[in-house]
Amino acid sequence: MNISQEISGVEMPSSVVDASSNIQPERKRAGLGARSLALAIDYMVLEFFLFLALFPMKNRLSEMNFGMDLLGGALEVEKLSGVIMLYLCMFFATLAFWGFYFTFFHWTSGQTLGKYILGIKVVRLDGSLPGPGGAFVRCIGFMFGLSLFGLGLLWAVFDKDGRAWHDKIAGTIVVKGD
Repeated sequence: MNISQEISGVEMPSSVVDASSNIQPERKRAGLGARSLALAIDYMVLEFFLFLALFPMKNRLSEMNFGMDLLGGALEVEKLSGVIMLYLCMFFATLAFWGFYFTFFHWTSGQTLGKYILGIKVVRLDGSLPGPGGAFVRCIGFMFGLSLFGLGLLWAVFDKDGRAWHDKIAGTIVVKGD
């Protein structure tokens, strides 16, 4: 038990009390440039596979002509509701695919393809891999931080350890790999 825990009388994980003190000093954190480039590589990989997976839906949207007859200007409600449903399916399929990609690779190896290429890795503050729960929480935190105009990602610029919101929430840090 450390001093903070003794004063409060409540035993808490040390990562909750002072997460920054647990960062292994022998591991060098990855720079923001490497993290950004890894994300760009991952984005290109994901979009390529999403294009292949969702191409049939895109073709179906083209066939439906967005529910409108361009010559007559008539709007068919049934076609429009079909278009909306297809867009919703594509949106949720994209979220699920992204979520699976980041969660699976951070859980199993700490590296997505982009991180592997750049030699960086996601680890817990004690140096171990995030595990399935940590990787999932990190992924949800990433999506949340991204949805707020990227504020959660930009936080890494101002944080002394270079950790974004999703790193702080999941108790992880991105370091230069082994």
